[in-house]
Amino acid sequence: MVNDIERKIKFSLLIEPCIIQNIYCNDKKVNYSLSPGAGKIKIEFNADASIGHQISIWYRPLVIKLTGPELFYSNTTVQWQTNTDIDYISDPQRILKSYKILKNKIQVVINNNSVGFHQLFFRIKNMPLICPVDLDIKPFYSIHCRSAVYDATKHKIFLEVHSSSPSFS
Repeated sequence: MVNDIERKIKFSLLIEPCIIQNIYCNDKKVNYSLSPGAGKIKIEFNADASIGHQISIWYRPLVIKLTGPELFYSNTTVQWQTNTDIDYISDPQRILKSYKILKNKIQVVINNNSVGFHQLFFRIKNMPLICPVDLDIKPFYSIHCRSAVYDATKHKIFLEVHSSSPSFS
């Protein structure tokens, strides 16, 4: 950016998860601050007065991987594992009965009345990063077959089933 007069700037940027190595403005190393964002890291610093500012950010990308189930049911236990340690879980919609964190493993118990679309947030340890986790929680159904009869002449099977949903009872 080039100006006709010298100007100071307050620089801020949201960047994908990464390890910041150095930040330079006009070939001078700058002091910067990092703060968490949802899935991003916010970089901020003040640059000295200049007619132009050339900013370079040296970083190493970091991919946060979360492995675990893709289907979620109310009143069940879910376990996830990440490739980095977790500091804490934020549950603003209060869909969890409880949770445990052991370094990079998370175990949660989903509330009984938490059917629908929800979101949790994991704070990554030693890094200003909050990772959103989307959940589509389905009601828990049970289906019991009381009897089954096969009609060989019609090539059909007749089932007597009973279904129940503890979430809606």
